[in-house]
Amino acid sequence: MPEIKHTFSAGRMNKDLDERLLPNGEYRDAMNIEVSGSDGSNVGSVQNVRGNRKRSICNIPGGKVIGSIADTENEKIYWFICGNSIDAIAEYDQVANTTKAVLVDDGEGILNFSKTKLITGINIVDGLLFFTDDNSEPKVVNIERSKLGSVDTFDATTEYTNADGSVYSITEEDITVIKKGPITAPTLTMANTRRVTVSGTTGVISTTGTGNFYDSGNTEPMEVGENVTVTINGPTPTYLVGDVVILTQGNDPDVNGYDADFTIRAEVISFSGSSLAVKILAIPEIVPTSSVTWTIDLEQQEAMFLDKFVRFAFRYKYKDGEYSTIGPFSELAFLPKDFEFNPKKGFNLGMENDLRYLKISGFATSYPTTPRQVEEIEILYKDESNTNIYTVKSFKHNDAEYIADAFELESELIYKTIPANQLLRNFDSVPLKAKAQELVANRIVYGNYVNNFDMVTSNGDDVKPKFEVSVDPRNVTQAVQYKSPGKSIKSQRTYQFGVVYRDEYGRETPVFTDVSGSTTIPKVASKDFSQFKVKMTHDKPTFAKSFKFFIKETSNEYYNLAMDRWYDAEDDNIWLSFPSAERNKVSEESFLILKKKHDSDQCVDGENKYKVIAISNEAPLFLKTTKSSQGKASITNSTISLGSTNFPAVDASVFRVSEADFITNSGFSDEPGGIVGKSNLFVRFVTASAKSDYYKISSMQLTDAATDFYDITIDGKFNSDMSIVGTHSSPAPGLAFEIFQEETRNKPEFSGRFFVKVFRDSFLTNSILQQGNEVSYRVAASTGIMRRDGPCSSSSGPWKHDILDLKFRWVFDQCRRSTHWGPDHTHGNTALWYENISGINKPPGVFAGKDLISISILGTRDNFTGDYANFNDFAQKIRTVGTKFRFRNDTHNGLTGDPEIYTITDSLVTMVTNYMGGRGTWTSQKRTIFTLKLDKPVVGFSQTQYANRNQSQLANIEILEVDLGENTFSTNNPAIWETEPREAIDVDLYYEASPVIPIAQHNGQHTLEYSNCYSFGNGVESNRIRDDFNAATISKGVKASTVLAEQYKEERKKSGLIFSQIYNSLSGINRTNQFIIAEAITKDLNPEYGSIQKLHQRNTDLVVCCEDKILRVLANKDALFNADGSANVTSNKAVLGQAVPYVGEYGISTNPESFASYGFRAYFTDRARGVVLRLSRDGLTEISAAGMVDYFRDKLAVCDKMIGSYNDNKNSYNITFSHQYIRGDEDTISYKEQVKGWTSRKSYLMESGLSLNNMYYTFKDGEIYSHDSPLRNTFYGNNFTPSSLTLILNDFPGTIKSFKTLNYEGSASRVLASSSDNVDESLYDLNPISGWYAPSITTDLQTGNVPIFIDKENKWFNYIKGDATTLTNLDTKEFSVQGIGRQASISGDTSVATVTITITENNDENPGY
Repeated sequence: MPEIKHTFSAGRMNKDLDERLLPNGEYRDAMNIEVSGSDGSNVGSVQNVRGNRKRSICNIPGGKVIGSIADTENEKIYWFICGNSIDAIAEYDQVANTTKAVLVDDGEGILNFSKTKLITGINIVDGLLFFTDDNSEPKVVNIERSKLGSVDTFDATTEYTNADGSVYSITEEDITVIKKGPITAPTLTMANTRRVTVSGTTGVISTTGTGNFYDSGNTEPMEVGENVTVTINGPTPTYLVGDVVILTQGNDPDVNGYDADFTIRAEVISFSGSSLAVKILAIPEIVPTSSVTWTIDLEQQEAMFLDKFVRFAFRYKYKDGEYSTIGPFSELAFLPKDFEFNPKKGFNLGMENDLRYLKISGFATSYPTTPRQVEEIEILYKDESNTNIYTVKSFKHNDAEYIADAFELESELIYKTIPANQLLRNFDSVPLKAKAQELVANRIVYGNYVNNFDMVTSNGDDVKPKFEVSVDPRNVTQAVQYKSPGKSIKSQRTYQFGVVYRDEYGRETPVFTDVSGSTTIPKVASKDFSQFKVKMTHDKPTFAKSFKFFIKETSNEYYNLAMDRWYDAEDDNIWLSFPSAERNKVSEESFLILKKKHDSDQCVDGENKYKVIAISNEAPLFLKTTKSSQGKASITNSTISLGSTNFPAVDASVFRVSEADFITNSGFSDEPGGIVGKSNLFVRFVTASAKSDYYKISSMQLTDAATDFYDITIDGKFNSDMSIVGTHSSPAPGLAFEIFQEETRNKPEFSGRFFVKVFRDSFLTNSILQQGNEVSYRVAASTGIMRRDGPCSSSSGPWKHDILDLKFRWVFDQCRRSTHWGPDHTHGNTALWYENISGINKPPGVFAGKDLISISILGTRDNFTGDYANFNDFAQKIRTVGTKFRFRNDTHNGLTGDPEIYTITDSLVTMVTNYMGGRGTWTSQKRTIFTLKLDKPVVGFSQTQYANRNQSQLANIEILEVDLGENTFSTNNPAIWETEPREAIDVDLYYEASPVIPIAQHNGQHTLEYSNCYSFGNGVESNRIRDDFNAATISKGVKASTVLAEQYKEERKKSGLIFSQIYNSLSGINRTNQFIIAEAITKDLNPEYGSIQKLHQRNTDLVVCCEDKILRVLANKDALFNADGSANVTSNKAVLGQAVPYVGEYGISTNPESFASYGFRAYFTDRARGVVLRLSRDGLTEISAAGMVDYFRDKLAVCDKMIGSYNDNKNSYNITFSHQYIRGDEDTISYKEQVKGWTSRKSYLMESGLSLNNMYYTFKDGEIYSHDSPLRNTFYGNNFTPSSLTLILNDFPGTIKSFKTLNYEGSASRVLASSSDNVDESLYDLNPISGWYAPSITTDLQTGNVPIFIDKENKWFNYIKGDATTLTNLDTKEFSVQGIGRQASISGDTSVATVTITITENNDENPGY
């Protein structure tokens, strides 16, 4: 009899092929079976599956497992349970077969699990469990520490232990990846001596005492080693035995008549009451011979950080080795000295650090300021001159320094350097939440993450910063104590304030600012110790828990220079000399700002700056050229007479002098070698109170023998300064002239100096040129002033300029203000317009007792050209603040005394047009009024001294300038100049300017301790050690931030990757909490690939599963692409290199839970494309195409969760399909690599699954189950579910066949209870026994069944029994079962035996698996 025989060598389901084409060995459907076979053979077996058994007793109400991971190293499994009110992490120990609670959250909001947020990013690193659920903060749990504080009944929140031994219920911050950093800066207690009391008060180190160091018996000073007792009569010092003191005594002559200073060095051997016993260490050969008063000073150790600006901060070290961000930095550990800027030394000793005592405190704070998981606190040190940060010392909670909250730094010895990138780490940019996580290149990588914050207020409005900024001069009373330094804010700078907001864990926003946050410090504040006060008036953002102020100031470096001397320049400007060591501070593009007066402690308040006109590295020739006097001819009492003609008047070029007087009476000589024969001669005229300029003599010529006069001719003409000489008939008192010869000399004062030329003005004159010596003036310009009273509308036209000669157009102006005229234009301070005189608004005129005067020039509206050109010099000087002048006719000291000198402090220039009221307009009538505010009221002069409109009675105003001559000098208290910073590129960098401030203080006023210089109260501000070029400077700040051009808001980086710093267990480095955004820690993939759903490490690279693409990102290497598209791998420092897509337009959709891996293979679903995929060495393969295309297309379309796992024991990938709302179409299906197909569906529905040590585990209702139960087809404690197999016998489909029997090789048939169906008595039993049977056999012609099988010749056999014929299924062709032979199914409910169909040999060593 022919037999159709099918084996299960293919062993897989095929739902795609037509039933006539289904290959031998494949079947239509299977439930709860496993298929095994041998490669290259026709042998295959179908087995039913073992059930699973519960391995845990968590009993969490409503528990659901949302993620799991196997720890193969420690043979443990961890899973995440989300319950109704309790969330937990559990551990299963495979070796001990025990379950423990790792972490329990009994409704405290610690884990914040969600049943709809499956955890698919989990890693274990050296006992640290990292995970992310895309629902809350990424977390890390120390497994062993957490287990110690958890109860295994899973009904109480886990507790941790504090450093003091107390316990507490954990909070979320204890298990977040991000770690909190310090929010306060260390407190520094500083002193310039080590003698500091317990309370922090500086001890007394200087005092006075009486003592005798003279040995009267031997009549000589005492010797080294001898002891002397000094009686303290000054403040009680804080000296200790062993201290060395210096005793000095001066200006006290001894008995031998010596008047000298004495210095003795001695060691303290005892000190009690007022008796200080010392041993002499050094003594001079001569000392006072009796008991005298000595000044006693403690000899101190060298100052710490002498030439450095240093700051301190601290950071936390957590129990798992993570280091926090660095907290705010302290103020500078810097104690400046009193101002001492000597131009000969070339540096400012006031800017040396005088620090000898430093106590650091404020680091030992309690929770919540210091997180409870902090194990150590590390003191850090930073020098402003470099970016390195050093560890000073670290403290644990039981260390003495921590308990005392005080650490005294006794030396500059600093320990190890911490990584330089820590300075860039303002905060850790750990994502707020993330979808994907993986460990690659020893770093934690997150994908598809959320960062930033929404800047909205509680009302839903956008945050719009508004600031109120003010400057407090701070300690003004101390600031006026010139030379005493104090922290300050650099003047003449514009500062921009911004605010940075922080969340609970210290993540920071960029800087938010507004124009209202801008303020400028004026120059006048340079003498203050300025301090900012800031208030914000806008509403705070809802997310913020704290904030910090940041500040921007973009100016470049500036330098201070101590001026040595000044010199008159050849072009009426000024040469300044500076030490050559300062040369690099100045260039010809520089501007210099005068900060302090010469030989004075007074600051210069005016907003002045001077462009460098020229620089010379050696003395200019003009300065080397000096004028030596060749003689002086006095004209007083007619000792020498000037000729009535050729009198030295303004505009003259020759003056005449009697030969006899010139040669005989004045000592000049016309002999060979005398004055007449010399070259390079100059003449200058002087009076009792003034001097003229120097005028070069071009010739001296004797006119003729008869008259005996010398005509002395000058180059050019005499200027207006020669008005000082008076007239021939009335020469000025004290009139004389002096002749000089010009010669070149290189003076010693030029050595080691360079020279800078600047513009000379009255401001400079007052601040430098007239300081430190008796000032001599010369007349720079002068003019006569007429009194011209009268109404503005008078018909006589008193203000008409065309009735006056040009030289009479300067007038005193007190013309009343009327509606007939008004100002056309003004320059200067309009508050000076007019005085109210007897109810009438008028210019003030010039009157004694008043400090406001006015003069006018008729006929011009501030246009000094043409006929008025000669008045230009006078007009420009008379309007300039700082100009000095005098009334030549001043009588307050008598006409022969020195006139009073006035300084113009303010001015107004007004151009007006004059009108004749009612009589028409004088269109040509105009004048310019100069209204001047003086430094003091006028004395001894009034315009009423002169007749009205009398051209023979003119007052005379003389503009004065300091006459330098040879009166330059150097001083130990020089003028200080500051270079204006060169124009800076507007880099939008802001620097931290405050500690962390709680958000509750958002709208309060905050006084900031920010400073960027030291002020000495005399106008000098410095940020540089010794004010040396290239010396260390105070930086703008330590921690920087910036503003963002684009809108800042919470952002989901769907295609972004971000990674931590490195983890290295060998070196104990754990930087997995460090996400330094200033470094390249992110990588963005092509957004067209969709969002990142899953990350997986494979072969040191990172597999990235996006919604629509699968990629490989190279780790610690990169790829160079060739022209043909192939790639070469290259070494690269980048953590994440090139992203290389796999071939195929597939992704993982939004089901990362479907991902499972084994070895180099990974499996997952792509719901959007209705496929299941395998990623292996050959790339992506669509494994759903193995006969299951339609099945998976339909299945994936209706299910929203696909839980993937890999059964190592069966080498199968399992997917559980489920839907949150739809039930009934849920099952599990298995793919087996051995058969390259889908072997069976399973009746168990897992929440998660994994394998460990060849054992397969799944999870249900929060519990773990192992799939090794002897009870087959029984899962999660539910009832037995039968195995079934639907197969097709389709051999010779074109032939009509009759099927009579059906047999199989395998385990026993089922046994029925007593029944007529029993053919063999051996199959009869009072109790039914499970076994295989065929409930349905279907062909295209008839249906039938085989209810039981009979054991016959090692086969189980029976005849096919047709279904009973009824009227409903009657078929006239039915004589036997015929057709192509479609067997619908073989099914059974056995739980003990395996069934093998057409198998020749059974090598299964573990039957039942």
